[in-house]
Amino acid sequence: MSTEQPTPGPGSTVAERFKEAVAHHRAGDLAAAVAGYRALLAENPQFTEVYCNLGDALRAAGRLDEAAAVLEEALQQQPALVQGLLNLAGVRRQQGRLEEAASCLEAALRRKPYLAEAHCNLGIIRDALGDEAAARRSFETAVDLNPYLAEAHFNLGNHFRRSGLTHEAETSYRRVIELRPESVAALNNLGTLLRETGRLREAEACFASAVQAAPDSAESHYNLGLVLEAEGRTDDAAGAFDTAFVGRPQAGLRIKRATLLPPIPESETAIVAARARFADGIAAVRREGWKLADPLKECDWTNFYLAYHGENDRALQQAASAMFSEACPALVQDLRRTVPNPDGRLRLGFVSTYFKDHTIGDLFRGTIAAVDRERFTVTVFQVGEADDAVNAAIRDSADRYIPLPRDLSAARSAIAEAGMDALLFTDIGMDPATYFIAHARMAPVQIATWGHPFTTGVANVDYFLSARDFDPDSGAEAAYSERLAKLDDLLLCHARPAVTWRAADRERLGLDPDRTAYVSAQSLFKYHPAYDAIYADILRRDPEGVLYLLSGHREHWNRLLLSRMERTAPDIEGRIRFLPHVDREDFVRLLGVADVVLDTPVFSGGKTSLECLSTGTPVVTLPSPYLRGRLTYGFYRRMGVADCIAEDAAAYVEIAVGLGTDRDRRLAVSERIAATKGVLFDQTRSVRQFEAFLVRAASEVSG
Repeated sequence: MSTEQPTPGPGSTVAERFKEAVAHHRAGDLAAAVAGYRALLAENPQFTEVYCNLGDALRAAGRLDEAAAVLEEALQQQPALVQGLLNLAGVRRQQGRLEEAASCLEAALRRKPYLAEAHCNLGIIRDALGDEAAARRSFETAVDLNPYLAEAHFNLGNHFRRSGLTHEAETSYRRVIELRPESVAALNNLGTLLRETGRLREAEACFASAVQAAPDSAESHYNLGLVLEAEGRTDDAAGAFDTAFVGRPQAGLRIKRATLLPPIPESETAIVAARARFADGIAAVRREGWKLADPLKECDWTNFYLAYHGENDRALQQAASAMFSEACPALVQDLRRTVPNPDGRLRLGFVSTYFKDHTIGDLFRGTIAAVDRERFTVTVFQVGEADDAVNAAIRDSADRYIPLPRDLSAARSAIAEAGMDALLFTDIGMDPATYFIAHARMAPVQIATWGHPFTTGVANVDYFLSARDFDPDSGAEAAYSERLAKLDDLLLCHARPAVTWRAADRERLGLDPDRTAYVSAQSLFKYHPAYDAIYADILRRDPEGVLYLLSGHREHWNRLLLSRMERTAPDIEGRIRFLPHVDREDFVRLLGVADVVLDTPVFSGGKTSLECLSTGTPVVTLPSPYLRGRLTYGFYRRMGVADCIAEDAAAYVEIAVGLGTDRDRRLAVSERIAATKGVLFDQTRSVRQFEAFLVRAASEVSG
């Protein structure tokens, strides 16, 4: 807004009237400001400064077409009027006419290239037009011209964040906060960046500052809740979400709050209570009739931790799926397309977010490569970005590789348009995108399998692919919403790890060379409180024993689990130690130099157990009634080795201590493992069985 007074005519009070109109403008009385400016122009149409202010007042009032007409008239009178160009750029931007807005700003900057704010605004427009390189140049020019321009630093930070330049983005956001300590937007963006990179304590501090600066900011309370949830502080997270819901009563937040689950439950009683709240929360959401237009965008939800409770979750999974289907009926659409199939081969698609350097990518890359191309074509659907060696190998082994955006509608359409005869979802429940994608009907046959060994509850998932020896012989069907299909072997074509180790690796990797090393190398949410006692009993029975756990993905998880274990067994304090995360090869070496590896009851190791058995180190296991607790057991059954399979908790302790304290016994078991482990690796039997199953399933559908 210009405050430069028009040159008054003889005997007039133009200056006073202009000041009065500007005062109305600043006070937000736009009607009075517009009337005052128009009166001035009626007397003297040459007052270009007044045109600029009138255009700005009309823009602020939402009268964009009138604003544009006024400013264009001013520029006809004075084409070099920089303020007129700047104001018209703002109008065109609001109208969505971004190219014209950019042209106005460029024209203004040709006349006054030192205007930092104009460079910043040009960057915002170039960014919206998709010219990221030009946007960055504009933002950087703005901060060079005016290092104190917070908006330029903020927008540059946003650009860096989208470009994956995390350090640069953090620097920019911190500069904004230095200039404006109570910038809620910068605090939230920096906090989100820190949360996404695992720096939860720093993220929590940012969001707490944002809440302090703007107590009514629903976004800040929500973001704080996400951090507290990730840390395992579930009650605190619930409080933050409740506060956010007051200011933002949206379906996605209502569902998230209703279905919170703790990653590290403090007791068996806590699990019972959490499951009851989960069931009641879903029922309440369904009664309340909430609606979602896009569940992935609005909710970004999984109930991942439910699988670790050790219960039959079929009813809860079906209720959760029904909740989303009712909230978004389009979620369960039949999207199948009739796509010509000239060569007659069965078209098979694999779907995951994790076809990359991840457990899922490693476990299924061999299967994807081994499918018989004489009978099948293989399409890999990768949700989200993936660019590493594992992804490259998977991509190269597929007949078609289709990257999918994390956009529910676009991803589902891309899968449907590919015309698959069957889809295998390797890990439904581990990522929100694939969970919601799987609700639609995109192929005649849709299958889930053991990448996340847990029933989906999704009506459009037809089969759960398991295996004999891995699921119980009888009654297993009751745990699945899908039809249970058991192969003779678990679907697995996994290369044996080619890693060597030596005795010196033991101390290098953090194991005490003079103590018995009981290593349990699982994610901390796998440790069920019902079995904390077995670890305490092992350490009591072996006074020289130390239990080594892997440090959690969240620092607070270590404290939660350790305090729970030591609370029930204070006499073992100091004999549970956390090891830092290591790379893949050192992880295998850690398993190889351990004396005994302890599997987790309720939810056993999968890839970890395979890697452990590849080294010959005994892994003690206690199978549960469900597939997720029977993977190690199933591997041993395939090998014909039963030495390390416990029938109950007491037997688990007995086997573990026996192996840990009796070197000859341990070596004998290791030799049996070494002699039989070959049956687990580089085998295509299960792939051939899978192919036969696919042919039968497709035939049933086609009639």
